[in-house]
Amino acid sequence: MHGRRPEKIDREQESLTRIAIVNNDRCKPKKCNQECKRSCPVNRTGKLCIEVTPESKISHISEELCIGCGICVKKCPFDAITIINLPSNLDKDTTHRYGPNAFKLHRLPTPRPGQVLGLVGSNGTGKTTALRVLAGKLKPNLGKYSAPPDWQDILKFFRGSELQNYFTKILEENLKAILKPQYVDQIPKAAQGSVRDLLNKKDELGNQAEITELFDLSNVTDRQISDLSGGELQRFACAMVCIQKGDIFMFDEPSSYLDVKQRLKAALAIRDIIRQNRYIIVVEHDLSVLDYLSDFICVLYGSPGHYGVVTMPFSVREGINIFLEGFIRTENLRFREVALTFKVVETASEEEVKRLSTHYYPSMKKTLGDFKLSVDEGSFTESEIIVLLGENGTGKTTLIRMLAGNLEPDEGVEIPQLNISYKPQKISPKFTGTVRDLLNSKIRESIFHPQFQTDVSRPLLIDNIIDQEVQKISGGELQRVALCLCLGKPADVYLIDEPSAYLDSEQRLHAARVIKRFILHSKKTGFVVEHDFIMATYLADRVIVFDGQPSVDAHASEPQALVSGMNSFLKQLEITFRRDPENARPRINKKESVKDTEQKQAGINIFLEGFIRTENLRFREVALTFKVVETASEEEVKRLSTHYYPEMKKTLGGFKLSVDEGSFTESEIIVLLGENGTGKTTLIRMLAGNLDPDEGVEIPQLNISYKPQKISPKFTGTVRDLLNSKIRESIFHPQFQTDVSRPLQIDNIIDQDVQNLSGGELQRVALCLCLGKPADVYLIDEPSAYLDSEQRLHAARVIKRFILHCKKTGFVVEHDFIMATYLADRVIVFDGQPSVDAHASEPQALVPGMNSFLKQLEITFRRDPENARPRINKKESVKDTEQKQAGNYFFLE
Repeated sequence: MHGRRPEKIDREQESLTRIAIVNNDRCKPKKCNQECKRSCPVNRTGKLCIEVTPESKISHISEELCIGCGICVKKCPFDAITIINLPSNLDKDTTHRYGPNAFKLHRLPTPRPGQVLGLVGSNGTGKTTALRVLAGKLKPNLGKYSAPPDWQDILKFFRGSELQNYFTKILEENLKAILKPQYVDQIPKAAQGSVRDLLNKKDELGNQAEITELFDLSNVTDRQISDLSGGELQRFACAMVCIQKGDIFMFDEPSSYLDVKQRLKAALAIRDIIRQNRYIIVVEHDLSVLDYLSDFICVLYGSPGHYGVVTMPFSVREGINIFLEGFIRTENLRFREVALTFKVVETASEEEVKRLSTHYYPSMKKTLGDFKLSVDEGSFTESEIIVLLGENGTGKTTLIRMLAGNLEPDEGVEIPQLNISYKPQKISPKFTGTVRDLLNSKIRESIFHPQFQTDVSRPLLIDNIIDQEVQKISGGELQRVALCLCLGKPADVYLIDEPSAYLDSEQRLHAARVIKRFILHSKKTGFVVEHDFIMATYLADRVIVFDGQPSVDAHASEPQALVSGMNSFLKQLEITFRRDPENARPRINKKESVKDTEQKQAGINIFLEGFIRTENLRFREVALTFKVVETASEEEVKRLSTHYYPEMKKTLGGFKLSVDEGSFTESEIIVLLGENGTGKTTLIRMLAGNLDPDEGVEIPQLNISYKPQKISPKFTGTVRDLLNSKIRESIFHPQFQTDVSRPLQIDNIIDQDVQNLSGGELQRVALCLCLGKPADVYLIDEPSAYLDSEQRLHAARVIKRFILHCKKTGFVVEHDFIMATYLADRVIVFDGQPSVDAHASEPQALVPGMNSFLKQLEITFRRDPENARPRINKKESVKDTEQKQAGNYFFLE
């Protein structure tokens, strides 16, 4: 046995190829003691694995001698070294390497004549390198940077593949490649003159008038390039490509700065230049646009700035889903640990929002030159994000600036006096110094706060660029710094204009999560302008829709519920959306396709599968299932019951509550269902003994553990101190750790100060404290508050398992419909007039109880056949009508 182990290790070593990356900006041999060289075990044997002296510009690591121990990575004081182990079969697929210990690209995308190739991948994984190679502007060195091969060797390397024919055509036929650059805001530095003059110079196909009209440039043809906005520059750059003769057309992020309508026009224009002998390649981070314009997809994955790998071509749907899932089935390879998902939020009705609103802004008008904007009055609440939807030039930024106090409305109306933090659309870095210096000078208190680091700066990967010069960082890095600065400033309202610009698809979702989590946890309000449809639907609680004639006359609606607002907006654009069944990704229907025609005829301009109006979030379809078990009949429950509570009445000021007598058994959870203000918490408090009923009725004398609705942390000390002082015996019990504290991820926050915890972290600690207290009955009021969708299901499983295993009873107040149906064995239904007069039924079996509750709301539910997820039926749809006629408002099937 011992004799075989070295052979096994050797085989493992042989199956891996090693990449050593040294960051040019971070490696500073003059400012360190060459810790990498001193600590290297290979160097200690006398071999030169790491070569560096105080006079060196940068450390050099031999990948042939490196054993991948990672000691140098940990010892480097500037985090300049990265060691990556890759499968050795990729080594033979190296296309290009920029130098020793520098970025390495494996394989190339395979363009096909007469089709649009879409490239999707994170920034820094080699998309621009791949474009330059395919354009013939960069000669691939196949990894041999010290002795680059000639074209004969390169063609031999690609023999037998489509790329061999492609490069042969580039060499022999002198194919002309035209590239639309990524950073269109740099165009004015490279070109001067009017739009008309520059287009005239490049008009080789004689289609300038048609293309100018298509890209809405007719009104700006006499303007100087330096006077164009970001969206106008983007349209101008795309138009410049479409009027030239060429063989290879490359578009690097053609949708930046464009609104949804313009993005689709650009997509149609790109598809319009398809010819049988033309190659078209598009890099795009707006996945709905990429889906719409591509014929096939290549995914790029890897470690940003270190290496990139290009996959084989896939169909559009499969390619984008592979990128989101992070797993390539054909290669059995996972390149990302966590799948990117689209949890979409539907909010309460307008009436419910009005009751909750804490701030109002008045109706306003603003005239800027020839442009007029009228704004309907509206309201906003804490922990809410309102997304502004409209074409460019309809006044979204104008409204943002009026709310920020940077622009006065025409009439002397009063804007709420609130502290505002504003991230503008255009970010022009004037600061001289590093990112660290900038953050220290602007948001010093926030940047050192552990909660801000966890929620904002770490997910935005600010540490990766903290010591770089602000003037030298890329557009995407600038965007992340600007977001960090905006959210780091203490304010009541955060106004964020186009947070997705220059971010790749993955960074967009991370940024959206950061904004969503921050607004929710800090109980602030966010107004966001966003044209990436996927990001907009992810962020929005409500939407403001802008309509009218761009740059002339526009109107902004009051904030609307998500579905009705999206329908209104998409109806203007004559676009319909559907959702991908695998991951709920919004996908644009091809114009006049069967799906597009069906949805328009039905009056459905957006197909957002899985919107649940009675709750605030959407669970991931693949990973989470919602199988609910029906309980015994009322008669069976009565025979099993061990405890009863009497009929009760309670008057609190002008509110009266009457409660029917009821019973409960061990290992049972009873969920309390009703509108806000109907007395659910009042009943919980009476059962807990915190509130006496009006008449001297006898409540069962049982040990009660109570988690209140509102959690106000007064404890000074860490979570560990709090748990030790309150539930010391439970917290050290192995079963409690397995069933409760670990699933609630208490260990992750155990040493944090209770006063510094976020809302979601406080909720998890409160649940742990409640379940850790020995009791007969557990009264749990709104356990889902401040938890994200995954945490909600974890919390529901914890409660369900605990009540079942410990043979206790749980009473739970819960408004999240999915969580309520998951938890409930039986339900108590509250009806009546909120805050005036209400009635609580006796505990009922799940289906009749749900039917009774949903009948009040005039809503019907069905269950998704794949995962038992509750789904609301569209009002007056066939399913809705059928279920109402049969009295089946809730289905458990």
